[in-house]
Amino acid sequence: MQNKVKTISFQGQNIYVGIDVHLKSWKVTIMLDHSFYKTFSQDPEPSILSDYLHRNFPGGNYCSAYEAGFCGFSVHRELEKYGIKNIVVNPADVPTTDKERKQKEDKRDSHKIARSLRNRELEAIYIPDREMEELRSLVRYRKTLVKDIGMNKSRAKAFLHYYGIRIPPELDSASQHWSARFTSWLKTVETTTACGGFVLSEIINTTEQLRLRLLKVERQLREISKSGSLAKKIKFLTQLVKNATQKHKKCTNFDFLILQLPDNQHYYFQNPFVVPEYACLLQSGFLYLQHVYKNHRKNRQKDRETV
Repeated sequence: MQNKVKTISFQGQNIYVGIDVHLKSWKVTIMLDHSFYKTFSQDPEPSILSDYLHRNFPGGNYCSAYEAGFCGFSVHRELEKYGIKNIVVNPADVPTTDKERKQKEDKRDSHKIARSLRNRELEAIYIPDREMEELRSLVRYRKTLVKDIGMNKSRAKAFLHYYGIRIPPELDSASQHWSARFTSWLKTVETTTACGGFVLSEIINTTEQLRLRLLKVERQLREISKSGSLAKKIKFLTQLVKNATQKHKKCTNFDFLILQLPDNQHYYFQNPFVVPEYACLLQSGFLYLQHVYKNHRKNRQKDRETV
């Protein structure tokens, strides 16, 4: 008598997967609609997880989630490619008990992600396409360069103050913007030993190299804003800010600027000149405008409650 082989099918059932991603390994928790299955570790490969799910839960609807972090959205795209419906969530938005907060472990983290996913308590964050993500990296790199330049400027001034070297009065204002005249004067500063001169020279050279890199990045951004896929949106936002600031040209100082877009919504900006730059960060500039508007309303509400 031949033994009949029964094939288990999870057709129509949801399989919830919480992933705590790390560089060398993942901690994975799997839950079903009414039960907990198991928690295990695996290599950081979406293909391994996909094979495991198809082997143990054939025909199921695979749903997974992980917290946004160092791996970006590459894992999300791989999981989607293998037929797993994945979302990326903000770590601060994952419901966490007091015990989980005090006893933080990878196993607990993956468990709470899977539990929250099953309870439909998670909200996915916006996933940009690869082109937009790389453009965002370019804008962030520019921000890093500006920060590094500022740090080196402060380092040079701290060096001068430490050794009692006074900046000439005629260059005091120029030093704030690190003008060419101020740079030329810095190169002529004499120190007691060769070590001090070497340190100051290295600071100046590092600052000049960073400024050259910043120039290259800004040229690249300018080229993208003129000929890239976002050229029309950036042009629209730039013109919008230009028209709005012209209305306030008699005002030397104002707390924020109010803009009205075609959707009859009003938006508030602490610094209206940053709008064209940050428009590159999202697929639609209007999403960023709306985000700023909502945050401004929340802050105003908090101020009222404080008063």
